[in-house]
Amino acid sequence: MSRGQRVVQGVNSYHSRLKTWIRRFNGVATKYLLNYLVWHEYLDESRRLHYTLNAQELFSTALSTMLLLRAA
Repeated sequence: MSRGQRVVQGVNSYHSRLKTWIRRFNGVATKYLLNYLVWHEYLDESRRLHYTLNAQELFSTALSTMLLLRAA
Protein backbone atom coordinates (compact mmCIF):
# COMPACT_ATOMS: atom_id res chain seq x y z
CA MET A 1 0.00 0.00 0.00
CA SER A 2 1.41 3.39 -0.96
CA ARG A 3 1.55 6.43 1.28
CA GLY A 4 -1.15 8.12 -0.81
CA GLN A 5 -3.54 5.24 -0.29
CA ARG A 6 -2.98 5.36 3.49
CA VAL A 7 -3.70 9.10 3.52
CA VAL A 8 -6.93 8.62 1.56
CA GLN A 9 -8.00 5.80 3.89
CA GLY A 10 -7.26 8.00 6.91
CA VAL A 11 -9.34 10.85 5.49
CA ASN A 12 -12.19 8.49 4.64
CA SER A 13 -12.06 6.99 8.13
CA TYR A 14 -12.17 10.43 9.80
CA HIS A 15 -15.03 11.53 7.54
CA SER A 16 -17.00 8.41 8.43
CA ARG A 17 -16.50 8.96 12.18
CA LEU A 18 -17.47 12.64 11.83
CA LYS A 19 -20.64 11.87 9.85
CA THR A 20 -21.70 9.21 12.34
CA TRP A 21 -21.13 11.55 15.29
CA ILE A 22 -22.77 14.63 13.76
CA ARG A 23 -25.86 12.68 12.64
CA ARG A 24 -27.12 12.66 16.26
CA PHE A 25 -27.63 16.43 16.08
CA ASN A 26 -29.98 16.21 13.07
CA GLY A 27 -27.89 18.66 11.11
CA VAL A 28 -25.69 21.54 12.11
CA ALA A 29 -26.06 25.21 11.24
CA THR A 30 -23.15 26.37 9.09
CA LYS A 31 -22.64 29.22 11.54
CA TYR A 32 -21.73 26.69 14.29
CA LEU A 33 -19.90 24.12 12.15
CA LEU A 34 -16.45 25.12 13.44
CA ASN A 35 -17.63 24.60 17.03
CA TYR A 36 -18.86 21.10 16.23
CA LEU A 37 -15.65 20.25 14.36
CA VAL A 38 -13.52 21.37 17.32
CA TRP A 39 -15.70 19.37 19.71
CA HIS A 40 -15.46 16.26 17.53
CA GLU A 41 -11.70 16.66 17.12
CA TYR A 42 -11.27 16.80 20.89
CA LEU A 43 -13.39 13.67 21.39
CA ASP A 44 -11.61 11.84 18.58
CA GLU A 45 -8.15 12.70 19.92
CA SER A 46 -9.05 11.94 23.53
CA ARG A 47 -10.21 8.46 22.51
CA ARG A 48 -7.07 7.90 20.49
CA LEU A 49 -4.72 9.12 23.23
CA HIS A 50 -6.81 7.83 26.17
CA TYR A 51 -7.02 11.12 28.06
CA THR A 52 -9.80 13.29 29.42
CA LEU A 53 -9.95 16.90 30.54
CA ASN A 54 -12.07 18.51 33.20
CA ALA A 55 -14.65 21.08 32.09
CA GLN A 56 -12.35 24.10 32.51
CA GLU A 57 -9.51 22.44 30.57
CA LEU A 58 -11.92 21.37 27.84
CA PHE A 59 -13.29 24.90 27.48
CA SER A 60 -9.79 26.40 27.41
CA THR A 61 -8.60 23.90 24.80
CA ALA A 62 -11.67 24.42 22.62
CA LEU A 63 -11.37 28.20 22.81
CA SER A 64 -7.67 28.24 21.90
CA THR A 65 -8.27 25.81 19.02
CA MET A 66 -11.11 27.95 17.64
CA LEU A 67 -8.98 31.09 17.84
CA LEU A 68 -6.14 29.35 16.00
CA LEU A 69 -8.49 28.06 13.29
CA ARG A 70 -10.11 31.46 12.77
CA ALA A 71 -6.71 33.13 12.51
CA ALA A 72 -5.64 30.73 9.74
